[in-house]
Amino acid sequence: MRLTDFPLSPLLLLDFCKYIDYLVLAFDPYGGYTKGKYPSGREWYEAFKLVNPFPPRLKVDMFMAETVPFGGGPNWMEEMLRRLDPVKPDYVIVPEADEALPRNFKKEMKEFIASDADIMVALFEMPTFPEREVPIITWCHHCRAYKWFPGITYTKSRGFCWIGPDGDRVYKVHKMKSLVRHFSLFTPTLEKEKVRYYGKGKSKHIYEKFGLEAPWEEDKK
Repeated sequence: MRLTDFPLSPLLLLDFCKYIDYLVLAFDPYGGYTKGKYPSGREWYEAFKLVNPFPPRLKVDMFMAETVPFGGGPNWMEEMLRRLDPVKPDYVIVPEADEALPRNFKKEMKEFIASDADIMVALFEMPTFPEREVPIITWCHHCRAYKWFPGITYTKSRGFCWIGPDGDRVYKVHKMKSLVRHFSLFTPTLEKEKVRYYGKGKSKHIYEKFGLEAPWEEDKK
């Protein structure tokens, strides 16, 4: 998992730790999402070295990422994946810094393991507080777990965090029934910051897709 300047990242990280026995944690040094308003990954890295919040049973490999900037796609994911080469895990779970896995994820994972699929993909819901209607900004399937095997890589990724094809290997896909919780629009402040990050053109397109007005339009009323 990656920890960024998204302010809920540390909380979502601790929730993720419930489901794993080995954590590779990349701290993103680039504060591009909130423009320095919240602690950066580099600052969190220094804090985590002083305060260990992880359960004793969990093995943790944390490091400062080098191949970002923010939203660097396959680069930072490949950097984390390569650190698993000596570990040789059976499965890899890959939520983003602003996501929480569904509450019944253990059941979803059991169904994935029992299937003959290579990767598990998911759709998303958008929790909010106070409760309000927002667009689902990740409306296509993203890969959130996969079988590990020697040589697996993101370098041929098709995007949306999918592991790329390896030679003639064709991946069988299992679709998660539950929705991953995407917290990027959780509060009105975070929503406005996301709009600024996307820019007016992209944000307007997303909001219109769901028949909604972007926050800056509501502010004018």
